Amino acid sequence: MITTDLEQSFSECGFAQLSNKGITCGADAYAMHWQVPQSSFNDYWRRLNQLPLPNKQQWARHNADIAFAQLQQMLLAAGSPERLILSVPASFSDPQLALLVGLLNATSTTLLGVIDSGLLAALAITEDSWIVELQLHQTVLSLVRYEHSNGQTNLSVGQQEIIADLGILQIHNTIAKHISDRLIKEYRYDPLHSSSGEQDIYNKMAGWLSGLVTHGEIIIMVRSPSGDLSLTLYKDEIIALLKRRLGHLERVLSTSSDTSIVFAESAHLIPLIAPAYAGNDTIKSVDAAINCLKIAPTIFAETDEPVRVSSLKLVSTLVPRKAQEFDSKASIATHILYDGQAWSLIEPLSISISEGRLELENGINKTATVCIQIIDNSLQILHQLHKLKVVLPSKCNVNKTLLIGEYRLVLIEVIHG
Repeated sequence: MITTDLEQSFSECGFAQLSNKGITCGADAYAMHWQVPQSSFNDYWRRLNQLPLPNKQQWARHNADIAFAQLQQMLLAAGSPERLILSVPASFSDPQLALLVGLLNATSTTLLGVIDSGLLAALAITEDSWIVELQLHQTVLSLVRYEHSNGQTNLSVGQQEIIADLGILQIHNTIAKHISDRLIKEYRYDPLHSSSGEQDIYNKMAGWLSGLVTHGEIIIMVRSPSGDLSLTLYKDEIIALLKRRLGHLERVLSTSSDTSIVFAESAHLIPLIAPAYAGNDTIKSVDAAINCLKIAPTIFAETDEPVRVSSLKLVSTLVPRKAQEFDSKASIATHILYDGQAWSLIEPLSISISEGRLELENGINKTATVCIQIIDNSLQILHQLHKLKVVLPSKCNVNKTLLIGEYRLVLIEVIHG
């Protein structure tokens, strides 16, 4: 994710598809992953290195080549920023960080500094806390501590833990298996035994989870050779399924019973599926990023060999934004309103500008001006024509607005629609 000083965010999932035409990254690669898995990659950030890929590829020699392609794509989407601050998790080794810095130096963007992602998130809170970050393949825990003395605050990262078996993909895999088992039992059909059926499940997974955590139960439709099959998913069943996988997380967090537990925006799904953390705060990425930009001139200096910042001395004039509590009962938007009609955001929505008005259609249309979708209760851009100004709301709540060019659209909630 890239956040700008104008509080705009640009994010992509860590998927890439290699073909004889080049490297496709992000949502487009995700949409093909389960259909052509032999040419799909999703662990090139976790395993960032320059070791040869298992199979020789035309456009990439190693994971670093794939990561560089996505880095370039994201920088372009963010308007090719002149300067950048990197935020990296504890799971990144020093050699990986050095390689990532080298990739960035090969672009036109100047690196100002590197900050530990746990420390970055802590800039949006005001007390000792465990920071929980959920990645594609793992979870990173950072224990951050505040010490106040003589008008100065020392903020540092202490203990850090990596939970290797708890990632977004593992959660989705668990739920996909549950859906498969239910469909076998009710319809004698296993969607995971065909590439198209498997792809259909994962394409819709984020939207289903978004609706499920908001409403408690949802009816889903799964494609099959004999037509669409309907199935009701229940939040309680999903919570029970994931309880064992969350066990390691709960054991680590319970070691400091007097310390607050706060979830980075990437991990906001956890308090929604784990009742033990239902009342815990979730940090908006933009809040932490903006606070980091405020203090950047005093803590970062341009250098050829940036060091990862894991502690800060803050003057009392910097007042961190309070972490925003994620209330599962709050009005989370499900649709967008245009010209008197509600358009669902649970699945991809393509929007084009034609003859002075907007044209909306369900699904991903790569020729459209922009394609958006609510993923993990956050409005995200799946596709965008780079020259057009698109500003997403910082929160995906009812009555928030989306700006597309000169058009301002309102987010709404539709309970039965």
